[in-house]
Amino acid sequence: MHIPLPPVPISAELAARALEFLDGKREAVEPRDAATVILMRDGDDGPDVYLMERQASMAFASGMWVFPGGGVSAEDGADGRDPIVAAALRETEEETGVVLGADDIHLWDAWTTPLFEPRRYRTWFFVARLPEGQEARDISTESRRVAWLSARHIVEQTELGEMALLPPTYLNLLDIARHDDVEDVFATARSREVRMFTPSLEELEEGYTLTMPEHLRPLRMARIAEG
Repeated sequence: MHIPLPPVPISAELAARALEFLDGKREAVEPRDAATVILMRDGDDGPDVYLMERQASMAFASGMWVFPGGGVSAEDGADGRDPIVAAALRETEEETGVVLGADDIHLWDAWTTPLFEPRRYRTWFFVARLPEGQEARDISTESRRVAWLSARHIVEQTELGEMALLPPTYLNLLDIARHDDVEDVFATARSREVRMFTPSLEELEEGYTLTMPEHLRPLRMARIAEG
């Protein structure tokens, strides 16, 4: 069952695109496979996460804070590795300079861009710890700035309107924020079953919102209850 994300309305622009699709004025495009890595390190207030603020000129998620990642290329997996994993490792190195191995990342979540969006991605989210002796640095032309911030701080800033995140980014950080350290995140990643989720439009009294995976609803409801 898909549960709405209450009571956070989506933007009027996004709702308009969704309604055009529902009215048959917009056709769904085929999503492209992609991978992203939630790079973490232990901090004073739970896990710290590496985020990149995308340039305003970018065609997808412009001005948004995102994790390192990108689309799967034809070369990914040519050496026999899983193409999704290969893309996750390659994109992380290309955008941060951090070199990870396949054993360093754990599958965390999976989201597909809604049917009504003009650019769609079938994205696998991985979690990883910053390897000892390595430093993440901004070597991508796609970001305006980068930052290491606690997951809990990012959630708070997003809810205050101080940071712009796509819904899957926010919800993944909300999920990570409930853990005390990186190892605790890894323990959850190793035990969970990941299924691809595609949000759809939901109409509430407060306006339109997007559906969300059922397992994340209690976390969001707890945030609402906290005020």
